[in-house]
Amino acid sequence: MGHMTFTKEPYPWTRVFSDPSPRPKPCLFLDRDGVIIEDCEYLSDPENVRLLPGIVDLMALARQKDAFIVQVTNQSGVARGYFTDQEFIAVENRLAEKLSSQDAQRDAVYACPYHKDGQPPYQHAAHPWRKPHPGMIYAAAEDLNIDLGKSVIVGDSARDIEAGLQAGLCQGLHVLTGHGERERVAALRFQRQAYRVTTHATAHAVCRHLMSSWL
Repeated sequence: MGHMTFTKEPYPWTRVFSDPSPRPKPCLFLDRDGVIIEDCEYLSDPENVRLLPGIVDLMALARQKDAFIVQVTNQSGVARGYFTDQEFIAVENRLAEKLSSQDAQRDAVYACPYHKDGQPPYQHAAHPWRKPHPGMIYAAAEDLNIDLGKSVIVGDSARDIEAGLQAGLCQGLHVLTGHGERERVAALRFQRQAYRVTTHATAHAVCRHLMSSWL
C-alpha cells in the first residue's frame, strides 16, 4: 500500500463487517458526527441518533459505484470522561439500526478515543489514528484492500479533509452541516493539484457532485 502499518485497535474502536476485496476497490470515507448523523456534542444517548438528510442517498451512490463505505470518527469524549466505551457502543448499535432500516450499511467503522488531554489509558499527545492523522484510513485500506488513490472522504471539519490529503485520497468533500460553516476556510486550504477539495451544503449536494466527478 505504500504507507506505514499501525497497531490495530481492539473492539469497539475497530469493527469490520465486510470481507476484503480480491482487487483494490475505492472507498467512500465518512466522518460520523455532522456528516452521517446530527452533531450533538459528545453524543452518549442512542435516543439522540438522527440521520442527516441525504446520507442514505450518498451511501447508495457509493454502492452503485462498487465502492466500500467506511466510517472514520474521532471520539475524544471517551478520553475526556464525557461518556464510556459502552455508551459509544450503544450509539453505534443504534446508528446501525437506523441505517439498516433504510437498506444502508457501512463496511467498517474505525474510531479513535485518544486525546492529548485525555485520561489513561486514552491519553496520547498525537495518536496516529486521530484525525488529521491518517491512521484509521490506512487501517481500513489494509483490512479491506482499498484503492486510496481512487477514494474520497466527506467531513465537516478541516481535520477530516487534511486526513484525506495525508492518506493520498483523490477528493475531500467538506460539508457545511455539523461544524462545517466555521471550518470551511480552513478545509479549503488543503486543496492540491492531485487532491480536489470542494464545499457542499449537505450530503445531498455531495451526492450530486460525486455522480459525475468520481469513478
